[in-house]
Amino acid sequence: MTSTQIKTLLNPPDASLSETRALEYLDSNFASWESIEQLSRLDAEVERTRAEAQDLDKQLGESQNLTDSFISKTTYQTKSLLDYAQELSLKRHLIADEISVLHDELVPANQGGVTVLSELEELHKRLTELEGAKSYVQVLERGLELSEKAVQAIRQPGIVRFSINILDSFKDLSNFTLRANELLADNSSKSEIPMIAKFLGDLRSSAWKDIKGIFSNRLVEASEKLAWPLPINLTASSGPDVETFQQTFVDLLSLQAEGEAIQARSEASDNKNERDGLYPLEALVLPIALRFKFHFDGTRPTSRLDKPEWYFTHILNISHEHRGFMEHFIQPLIDKSPFHDINAQNEFTRLLFPILARKVRKSVPQLLAQPSLLAHTIYQALLFDAAVRESGFTLMNTWECRVTKQHRAKEWPGVADVVLSHKSWFDEWMEAERHFTEHQYNEIIISPDAFAFSNDGNEELQQVDIRPTNSARRIKALLEQVTERYQPLPHYNQRARFLITVQVPILEAYYGRISSSLDAFETLSSSFVRAVPGALAGQVGAGVDTRKLTSGNEGLQRLLKAYASASAMKSAMQEWGDSIFFLELWTEINERSALRAKVDAHPSLPHTAPVSTVEEIHGTLFDELISQYASVVVRAEDMMIRHICSEVEGELKGYFAKQWESSNDNDESLVAIPATLVSPLTTLTTHLSLLVKTLPSSATASIYRRIASSIASHILQRSVLHFGRGRMVPSRGTVFAREAHLWIEASQMAMPNRRVEAPWQRLLDAAKLVSIPEGIEFEAAKDAVWRASDEQCAEFAEAIGVRSLDRKEMQDALRARSDC
Repeated sequence: MTSTQIKTLLNPPDASLSETRALEYLDSNFASWESIEQLSRLDAEVERTRAEAQDLDKQLGESQNLTDSFISKTTYQTKSLLDYAQELSLKRHLIADEISVLHDELVPANQGGVTVLSELEELHKRLTELEGAKSYVQVLERGLELSEKAVQAIRQPGIVRFSINILDSFKDLSNFTLRANELLADNSSKSEIPMIAKFLGDLRSSAWKDIKGIFSNRLVEASEKLAWPLPINLTASSGPDVETFQQTFVDLLSLQAEGEAIQARSEASDNKNERDGLYPLEALVLPIALRFKFHFDGTRPTSRLDKPEWYFTHILNISHEHRGFMEHFIQPLIDKSPFHDINAQNEFTRLLFPILARKVRKSVPQLLAQPSLLAHTIYQALLFDAAVRESGFTLMNTWECRVTKQHRAKEWPGVADVVLSHKSWFDEWMEAERHFTEHQYNEIIISPDAFAFSNDGNEELQQVDIRPTNSARRIKALLEQVTERYQPLPHYNQRARFLITVQVPILEAYYGRISSSLDAFETLSSSFVRAVPGALAGQVGAGVDTRKLTSGNEGLQRLLKAYASASAMKSAMQEWGDSIFFLELWTEINERSALRAKVDAHPSLPHTAPVSTVEEIHGTLFDELISQYASVVVRAEDMMIRHICSEVEGELKGYFAKQWESSNDNDESLVAIPATLVSPLTTLTTHLSLLVKTLPSSATASIYRRIASSIASHILQRSVLHFGRGRMVPSRGTVFAREAHLWIEASQMAMPNRRVEAPWQRLLDAAKLVSIPEGIEFEAAKDAVWRASDEQCAEFAEAIGVRSLDRKEMQDALRARSDC
């Protein structure tokens, strides 16, 4: 309730307002005279009003008393609150003064000073750290004490044989480390391992290493008495020395077995490396490693970068020399231990590999500047790996396979994997191989006898295969040498990369070289360029008559060289593609998507097909390149045929020009070879002789058939079927028949002991028709060809020996006679 409301309620009654309200009441209830006449009602209302007024006066009195009492009480409380507020205000000012004083005491005079509070916080923090450090030092001290105690327990002079009790101190150390790790794991919310936990773990590993070293030294001392690491002759060794060796060997096996049990109970996981293995065999490898370091890591003559085969052979010999000792003496000791699943010979051989791996890692950085030595070292490493695998080595039943708990044999990557798995080293080797191969290819191509035919002296082989050129033979040998170098690579992606990077570019370059030589031949042999000085494939200088290069035997020899080069490489790739190595590589490429992508991206390699989409993989790796070279072979063959045919046809122009000239000298028809045919026949014989001398029988026969058929058709068209219609007198027909046989004789002279008549059959048949004697025989021939039935015509043709002409061609041949 507000003060305004309180004042309103305390004001006395308003008399005028009361009179006004009374008057309004009377006016509303007694508005007429009739209502006034009812006095009883008016009296009753007056009495009621009077009683109500008395009651209100009474309530007013009571309210007045209560109001006075409330006002008095409220006034007292308000005064008390005002006094209390004044006291609080005073206290506030006092507190502000105290805060100001404390602030002045805590805040330093200069802005960069240290406050008392910060000093207290820093001291508290340092105290906490010191307490933690004290606890850590106590833990470390305890760990060091247990570690020293564990090692001293083994070093005691009286400890000769291994027993489980001597490892009690080490077990205490292991348990202490385990408890500390559990406490640290509970108190630390971080995922990282605390440094003290790492230290305790290293301390435990170091103590175990010292214990292992003590027993290993005892085994090494015992083995030296047996002349280890030289081959051991047990029959020449003393019995006590052999027994001591057996005892120390078994002690190390027992130590390793107990160590595995302790490690399993403590759930500890020590870091593994490639030198881990069966403890006693590790100890026996130590003297071998020292001798290896002495011979191949120092300044002795045996330590040479250019002779990696020396240290590879050294390790291989050691593995072979001790095989009998491992299989017949060491293996029975292992079989009686918990490690009976370990093969002694394989495990011993595996532990020799880190010696070579360390040597290779140390040598390769020095070899990067000498690509030839790097390639030689890698090749020797691959040969070593192959020799080890051939000796029967696998990772099955070795420590490496045991600790990984693999149920199937793990593939051994080989010592060469030290380099091959190192990307930059492998890339350097790959680039060196590519440069070397390209250099060798360029040397082959620029050689003066690059496209001379190879003379290997194998006449029987030349009768079957095309004699290759020197460049084709050398390039084939170069690529086979490359294959030999990368064939031992363990991974298919590495082999595929070698193929794509090194071999395919050489095949592409040689294909381009042969194609460009054919392009140059066609260009220089064209009529437009004959008058322009040029060169064939960049080998001919200015001032040389290019017509000599593309005509005669010299031109044919150039085409034969291109043909032989392409054929030799095509045959070589067909042979490679069918070999087991490239078939396996092709299969693997189709099975792996990454390799498929690489091969499909190369235009000179065939398209692959996922194994899941096809039932059987078809084709070979070289199908696309074989197709390219096959097109060059076909092109060169067509050009040879065109070349020989054009040469012969060019020489026949004089013959065709004079064949219709009449001669009064009857003796001229008796001349064995007409003068106009001497040059064409000689040209044909010369070219065919060169083909026979250069190509095998099958290729020569195929080309000869096409050449003879083309020349025969040309003569037939020019002399009989087209240009000779109605112009050949009967005597000329007889001469023409004799001239046709001259082509057979010329071919037979170039190709003795072979049947050469078939391609000339149409020409011979036409010659028989035009040489039919005039008169009755010729009339009978016309009747049989034009008017007789087909059967009679066929009988006539068979009678005179015509086998290759149909009835229409026989009619055209007879029309060439002037008397037809």
